[in-house]
Amino acid sequence: MATVQLQANNRIWLTYQHFPYKAWNAVAELVDNSVQSYLDNKKELDKQLKVDKEHFSVRIDHSSDELFSIWDNAMGMDMADLRRAVQLAAPPPNTSGRSEFGMGMKTSCCWLGARWQIVTKKLGNDTEYTVTIDVNEIAARDEHELEVVEKKAGKNEHYTRIEITHMYPRLRTRAQGKAKSNLVALFRTDIEKGVMDMYWNGDKLTPPPIVPLVTDENGKKTTWKKDISFEVDGLPVHGWISILGEGQRGREHAGFDLFRRGRVIVGRPLGYRPQTIFGEARNDLLNQRLYGQLNLDKFPVNHLKDDFLWDGREDDFQQKLKEKAVDYVDFARRYRPSKSKGVALSNAVVVSTNEEVAEELSEEEMAEQLEVVEIMEVPDDPDPAVVEAKAARLRAQKIEPRIVEVAGRTFRIYHPQEMPDNDPYYFRQSAKDDVIDIFINDNHPFVAAKGTDESSYLMFVRMCVMDAIVEHSLVHHEAKGFTATFPGRLKDQLLRGIKV
Repeated sequence: MATVQLQANNRIWLTYQHFPYKAWNAVAELVDNSVQSYLDNKKELDKQLKVDKEHFSVRIDHSSDELFSIWDNAMGMDMADLRRAVQLAAPPPNTSGRSEFGMGMKTSCCWLGARWQIVTKKLGNDTEYTVTIDVNEIAARDEHELEVVEKKAGKNEHYTRIEITHMYPRLRTRAQGKAKSNLVALFRTDIEKGVMDMYWNGDKLTPPPIVPLVTDENGKKTTWKKDISFEVDGLPVHGWISILGEGQRGREHAGFDLFRRGRVIVGRPLGYRPQTIFGEARNDLLNQRLYGQLNLDKFPVNHLKDDFLWDGREDDFQQKLKEKAVDYVDFARRYRPSKSKGVALSNAVVVSTNEEVAEELSEEEMAEQLEVVEIMEVPDDPDPAVVEAKAARLRAQKIEPRIVEVAGRTFRIYHPQEMPDNDPYYFRQSAKDDVIDIFINDNHPFVAAKGTDESSYLMFVRMCVMDAIVEHSLVHHEAKGFTATFPGRLKDQLLRGIKV
């Protein structure tokens, strides 16, 4: 049995669990190692993979909260490779690829769990090696030797498997789906080019296609995708930008992905969005439509590989990107699809809308709010004097209401500028049965998240008004009693009166 002497201060291993990783970035460190092992030995591996009738693959399994494993059929490691791999800050022989600092495997594994094991077998070697890392045991001693278990294996076998146990709650069910979808986005290029097959719990991962918009004006078809290139401080940038096609658009799809050496460093899940191009926290048409992929292969990155070390270059980068994208920015803001597309356009809009709503429902913040809703107690009716005092205070703000008179009722729609963001999204007060004051909370977090896109804001105000009218109507139905579905039926009736 061989041993490996650890050479660094062993207590430093405990600090890695506190690194500011996102789950997908931590897993990406391990995938990077697998991909680089394949790329460094591609010619030899492709020959063997053809004999094996296999394709280079990375298989991730986290079907149990107690175990995370990642397996690849890349080159594998011999004893010399393994000795280097478990040492801290021991860079690989080739630092021009994705394995650069000699830290990724250690930091990501320690971030995921307190105990992990490497099982590896190198192509052409006849020995499988297994080594176990127990972070707490290592940290408890000033010096530590890792025991390496050796086992005979066929020379044509080649693989590495890492199994992590004693896991921290970083990849629970709610977070796992987000990690999986973002991970496949990080390695989109490898998957699309056929470099790698990636699996998660047995499911083959495929990034959704990116289809640019195609317009037809007077018989001339234009595909809204173009290549761009420029330099920043002598460092090359190249790639492409596009306007997303119908059914593709949405804030979660737009924004830039910045690649380095074949995988995304900055981008998903929200995309790289320079304020000089996209504005600030908006959900207008530009923020739903403009997308691009840019390669910054020569730019340095931080040790977590989740951001670039711009060293004062980012302003210049953003300005040159803006200049290259100015025509697409202008088009994305003003383009409106032709209504003549009929059903085909409607289907595309439905798909796009459902994707955006599904993304919103899947957010961790929404899950937390659903849990709160389940246990909320029904509050007592507020004191009418308190309600009227609040309404009077809101009416006094310097903004005139929009007054609408219909069917013997008067609706007064207010937009108080100083309504607190922690107030409900609307507030209704009806001092008289036929006069309904509706106060819209433009400072609500939902409005801030959606920005100032006119269509989104119109829908928000429309829903506030409809909900306020329903609330007012329920007061008159209260004595009769009603079922849980009744408020929705009232709103349905009102929505049928809106012609858009």
